[in-house]
Amino acid sequence: MKAYITEGKRQTNQKLLRVRVDQGHEWNNHLWEDFCAEKSFIIEFTTAYAHEQNSAAERSMQTILDTAQTMLVESSLPTKYWPEAV
Repeated sequence: MKAYITEGKRQTNQKLLRVRVDQGHEWNNHLWEDFCAEKSFIIEFTTAYAHEQNSAAERSMQTILDTAQTMLVESSLPTKYWPEAV
């Protein structure tokens, strides 16, 4: 995430103001909170099971998953190659 934020800042020449994430343990912890405070941006947590709050990301993920499934079926590869397809 640190590299992603740095690259985004470099490409846009704008400071990150806010990050919206789900309530997963990887985001809801003191390490992440300290990092956000150090970089002076706000953390927003989405409501659990409210996919409509993140519809663009949900659609993108569904497109990626559908494409991976289609590639595996068409190529007759076993499901162990799922991570590579995604």
